[in-house]
Amino acid sequence: MMDIKKGLQEIEKRRTAALEVLLQAVEQLSTDKAQRIIMEILDRNAIARDWFEEQGGLKTTPGHTPEREESINLIKTIGVSNLRRVIRVFIIENGFIEEILQKKLLVEQMDGTFTIRDFGQNSVHAIPRDGSEQAFPSTLPS
Repeated sequence: MMDIKKGLQEIEKRRTAALEVLLQAVEQLSTDKAQRIIMEILDRNAIARDWFEEQGGLKTTPGHTPEREESINLIKTIGVSNLRRVIRVFIIENGFIEEILQKKLLVEQMDGTFTIRDFGQNSVHAIPRDGSEQAFPSTLPS
């Protein structure tokens, strides 16, 4: 019984450490990378999209479903610190998003700990001024 309890404590300790590193990685995101991540989350997660549209004032009347372009235009106006704050909310409120971003932003070391992935300059594209789809490939580079 103690082995199980100790194992569960170790799992929780590693998860907490990985979450801390993930949140550090978010703090290092450039504006374009943060924009790209938010758009991917909104495209894939209806709950996150609903929250973002509500918080961003895009849902002005009951039953109104904002167009994707409205979200893109809003994201382009948000400063990098607030973009990072939105991503942190998505991570903390949704374990699925935490797992996805952990795979995209972190690298697991041989000892089971995590470190922040090194991104090249061209690894994530900014949202183009015209809001076109080309900036949003189906997945972030890994």
